[in-house]
Amino acid sequence: MPEESPLIKSLRAAVDAAPDDVPLRLHLAQLLLEAGLVQDAISQVAAALQREPGNAEAQALIARAVAPPVTAPATAQAPATPAPAPATPA
Repeated sequence: MPEESPLIKSLRAAVDAAPDDVPLRLHLAQLLLEAGLVQDAISQVAAALQREPGNAEAQALIARAVAPPVTAPATAQAPATPAPAPATPA
């Protein structure tokens, strides 16, 4: 598990002190997601959605958190096949 930054630790304490502060909770979730703490981020967004089910920012964050990781597209190319030889008149 990656070490939490002092900012994340402070925001966790702030959210504990003000659990109904949805913008604060979403800010924490954003930072958790960027730090690779996906499950913690999902928990924070879920708590925000319990308080504000229609919150568009929370919905976007949860979608980003559960989306499969984006990888670079494969640049595999099909092997070149030679063109058929022209038919010779008989």
